[in-house]
Amino acid sequence: MEGQPPLKKNKNLFSFFQRAGRPAESTTSEGLTEDLPSFPSEVEHHSSSNISIEREPGKRKQILEFPSNLGDEIRVAYLKAGPYQPRLVDYRKTRGKSQFRCFQAKWFNQFPWLEYSPTTDRVYFFYCYLFQNDGNPSNCSALVTSGYNKWKRVNDGAKCVFLTHLR
Repeated sequence: MEGQPPLKKNKNLFSFFQRAGRPAESTTSEGLTEDLPSFPSEVEHHSSSNISIEREPGKRKQILEFPSNLGDEIRVAYLKAGPYQPRLVDYRKTRGKSQFRCFQAKWFNQFPWLEYSPTTDRVYFFYCYLFQNDGNPSNCSALVTSGYNKWKRVNDGAKCVFLTHLR
């Protein structure tokens, strides 16, 4: 069509940090991933800076535990890698008072900054992990340091723990 500007691709913060050459995941109307990605490597090596990062949030050190002169390089390496979001067939079930509960992969679609650790069966907030700036663990949410696994409180309306953390 003459005279009209070309259509632009929809870009957002997450598409900016997506690895080059990696197609975006397509989802069905139910929000389920059609092509499940392979389980990501737990340790990634970045040749440009000779930095190795632990992808699995339950195993990695806090950013503040790295030498201060490497902090920015470590953050960039993690930003390039993106949140650790393994799409498993089954997640570990935790017994509640009246029923079993478990992590739901659809939460990755609702909260794209969420990370899941199969080792600890807990979730972590990716960007809060990267940019926390206080070395005092008492000031850090469990969603950043030790992880969170009280699955009943995730879809609890205004009390949703993920939403209240953002406030």
